[in-house]
Amino acid sequence: DRAPDHPVASRFQDWTLDAPSIRTQLRFGEVVGRKDGLKSAAAWELANPPPVIDTAQFDYPAEDARWAQFQEKP
Repeated sequence: DRAPDHPVASRFQDWTLDAPSIRTQLRFGEVVGRKDGLKSAAAWELANPPPVIDTAQFDYPAEDARWAQFQEKP
């Protein structure tokens, strides 16, 4: 329920994916460029905000602590 203790996140945190290899094997290519995609996504988010934002869902100190654990790995 929260990222730091989430069993799926902890199971896969050490995986490394090789995006170019996957893209080559699957013959995947971007349909929209990064810049246009981000602009489109941001425009959609601004036009479709959630009706209610429950700030109790957010635990920024826990997220920061989890992120710090990843930064400390060699």
